[in-house]
Amino acid sequence: IFSKVLDFFGNAYTADLLAPTLHPRLRARLPRTGPIAGWARQEGGEFVQRVWIEVDNSHADETVAVMSVVTTGATCTVQAWPLRTCDVQGYVPVRPGVQANQGVMYAVADLVLPAQAHGATTIAMLSLHTLSGNPPELPPTQAHAWPASWGEPLTLAEVFDSQGRSPLVVDMAATSGGEPSVATAASSAPAVSSGSAVSSAPAVSSVRAPNAPPEHTTVYSVLEDVPAKRLQPLPMALSRQDALALWRPLAHIVRTQRAVALQAMPATLSRQRRTLRSMKEAVLRLRVPQRGESLRFVASTCRHPGLSELESWRSDQTLLSLAHAVRETPAHFMWMLGDQIYADARAGFADSASSLERLLPRYRTAFGSTGFRALARRLPMHMVMDDHEINDNWSQDDIALGGSTLSRNALSAFRAFQRAYGPDTAGPLGMDALFQAAPAAFLSLNTRLHRWRALGPNQARSILHAEQWVLLEQWLLAEQRKGRHPKFIVTGSVLAPGLANASGSPSPRDSDSWQFSPDERQRLLAFIARKQIDNVIFLSGDYHCAARAEITFSHSPVRAYALVSPALHAPLRFANVAAHEVMAHEPLDLPGGHALIQAQAWNGDGWLECEISQTGEQTYQLLSRFRMLRMDETEPDVISNTWQL
Repeated sequence: IFSKVLDFFGNAYTADLLAPTLHPRLRARLPRTGPIAGWARQEGGEFVQRVWIEVDNSHADETVAVMSVVTTGATCTVQAWPLRTCDVQGYVPVRPGVQANQGVMYAVADLVLPAQAHGATTIAMLSLHTLSGNPPELPPTQAHAWPASWGEPLTLAEVFDSQGRSPLVVDMAATSGGEPSVATAASSAPAVSSGSAVSSAPAVSSVRAPNAPPEHTTVYSVLEDVPAKRLQPLPMALSRQDALALWRPLAHIVRTQRAVALQAMPATLSRQRRTLRSMKEAVLRLRVPQRGESLRFVASTCRHPGLSELESWRSDQTLLSLAHAVRETPAHFMWMLGDQIYADARAGFADSASSLERLLPRYRTAFGSTGFRALARRLPMHMVMDDHEINDNWSQDDIALGGSTLSRNALSAFRAFQRAYGPDTAGPLGMDALFQAAPAAFLSLNTRLHRWRALGPNQARSILHAEQWVLLEQWLLAEQRKGRHPKFIVTGSVLAPGLANASGSPSPRDSDSWQFSPDERQRLLAFIARKQIDNVIFLSGDYHCAARAEITFSHSPVRAYALVSPALHAPLRFANVAAHEVMAHEPLDLPGGHALIQAQAWNGDGWLECEISQTGEQTYQLLSRFRMLRMDETEPDVISNTWQL
């Protein structure tokens, strides 16, 4: 019977199949991560809000665009946005040969909100996907504004019949007139069992932004008031009816899947059919700031996920408390000052050897947690990079010593998950940013990416790239010409106050702050003193304790300030700076004189609140408030201070 066995296996992929006539159909999906609100600004009489989502490209359907729906009162604006991809090394696509599904796929939108809107503006973001199936049973009742190649949307009738499954089941007899044909799996659409999605791709090309890194703003552009580069939607006039045609079927599927998951006996092991997701995950509710308001922002840093489920739950509690505080007293935005994820949280113990399996799940877990979503749903975010986005105390030396794959993937992930929704790019590699938020100016410097510990040029230690120095100094001079307003320099690494155990010439592994490179620290302070730059405020994190400092100069009348945000969650006590380690009085020699840094510090997990108001033509007030909860305490410490600038 051997020949019969061979024939059986040889013909296993050949069967009598009905030749289907497939039609492209369009559906919406919830974001895989996000939405997250980022950079917000006034442009003339318009208020522009940048919003980001990660697209769920884990299914076999083809992603074609992202849809935004902005609702303020009775006004509804619907737009479609191009896709962007973040190429990472070692990513296995969900479908061979489909370039669009490789790496991380996301979209960024610049949404115009009514500048004088009262109350909250609602923003919904969904990804749009095409797949192949039957045409609608009933003729379409309306024409849609998207390309015809995307197909008709799923109907509610199809969704009702699906009971939470993927609703498109190809009826071979109906589509082919009942005539069978012989086809092989390699040459035709695969057979589809009831309740599963058709995986063959329609002839649809999605619209994408270029894969290249963001354009770099030249370091000299800070001297000119260059308008922001507003991101543009796809050229199609979508309507509210278009949005509803996609929203309603998805909402029913999500409700059905949630109902199954909440049953005591779900009767299915499928994680697709039983999820606790909800449509509100796709929605932001943002408040448009009104002219004349004092500027309020919050800041925090360092959110260690813990080593167990209990620690993971505790790491979210500070964000939940902060989300409640922001609902009570709204802020304009939040600074997250580095270590938003800990790619090295387990220090290699019981961890994957794959950099992707460490990076991508960390981002999706951290940005998908209950506390983060509650906060990000109401508050725009500005992200700063530090070492744990890659590895502890990371520097360019790690690449030189052979860590290029981890470093490249970590940088790509940071671009996609954090930098993408920030202000327009500046500096080398486009990883710095500058923007105005009246009455203050902000310059965010990446003090991690260009750092060398021992293997850099001339084997010297360095933190900033030469082009960053040009950017920094020209920005300070340009802002000083505008007036005495607060000028925030935002960095992941702390410039001031210093630590007692890092004074002098610390070893490269003993210090990770600006004390690691004392020449650069002195250079920046000397520049501020020599050029008499008023009201420079250094904003940073990383210490795992809170601190504030005043910096005076023996040879200059100006005064600078420093604020160090507490950590969101820092459970590893050996890695935390104790308050007594922060130098209360630190003299620092400078060319032509010296600086004196006078500081106070406190321990506890929490956040920093800042409120800036203009009290006169060239006078300002900065109110800072630390809220910190010490270990095993039930009530937070609240430390307030006011500086007259």
